[in-house]
Amino acid sequence: MKPVNVKIIPRPDIRADAVSVQPIWSGVDRPNTGGWIIAKKNVARLEAAIRSGAACPNPIIKKDSGGKTYVSYDSVIGKYTNADLKKIGY
Repeated sequence: MKPVNVKIIPRPDIRADAVSVQPIWSGVDRPNTGGWIIAKKNVARLEAAIRSGAACPNPIIKKDSGGKTYVSYDSVIGKYTNADLKKIGY
């Protein structure tokens, strides 16, 4: 399972160059659960990593307390986005 799309939203309220990047999943009630706030300079690389599945490994469909489904995954992107992307080949 890989994300079907990537949602990119400018976040000038956080920082002038901040962007929210979220994987979008299909076949679940809550398609966009999670994501990262990163600098614009890393957006294209993170988007490529998300689309390939490298940034969202081991996706599992779960249910929340209300019975709605969502995707949970192991995050390999942390505080140091540039270094983390390099570690996974992006």
